[in-house]
Amino acid sequence: MTTIAITPAAQRWLMDQGGMLTLRTSIRNGCCGGRAAVPVAEARSPDEPLQYRSHHMDGLRVWVAAELEDEEMKVDIDGFGPWCRLCLEAGIRPAADVTTET
Repeated sequence: MTTIAITPAAQRWLMDQGGMLTLRTSIRNGCCGGRAAVPVAEARSPDEPLQYRSHHMDGLRVWVAAELEDEEMKVDIDGFGPWCRLCLEAGIRPAADVTTET
């Protein structure tokens, strides 16, 4: 079961950005070879919405990629003013386990 915790600060910031949250993975290459699917959070709707499950929570529309289903995740905000960014705490998987957009 997917568990998503969104901090109050992140929820307020996301509402100011339009109320959309996409949780997906991004393939990253290691310095010495290997690849990992790193979880990322974005304040927008996904490019391919049919590949995501949509949830409504805390006034937000949250899109979760299939490869992050059954994960425990925490969304927070870092920075201040115009330099804020989302932070997502979730597990990292070897890239061979998932297929995702980059």
